[in-house]
Amino acid sequence: MTWEWEHRSTGGQWTLTVGAWHAVVQRLAGARPLWQATLERTTALHQRHQSPPYPDAMDARSWCLRTIAELANTAS
Repeated sequence: MTWEWEHRSTGGQWTLTVGAWHAVVQRLAGARPLWQATLERTTALHQRHQSPPYPDAMDARSWCLRTIAELANTAS
């Protein structure tokens, strides 16, 4: 299975939808560029998870994929 992130050039934002999960990685305002991920379950039993800030967008995107995998494993 391949998941593809979509890049939105306005303000630096990445989005991804995997099943019931919607992930957004966006640049935080501030002196140094930091990225933070928000992961939301869009179906019943709504859940929201937020990553710590990361210096690189790839790290925040990796956090999303790891967290989705962990949540899928605990649900099984």
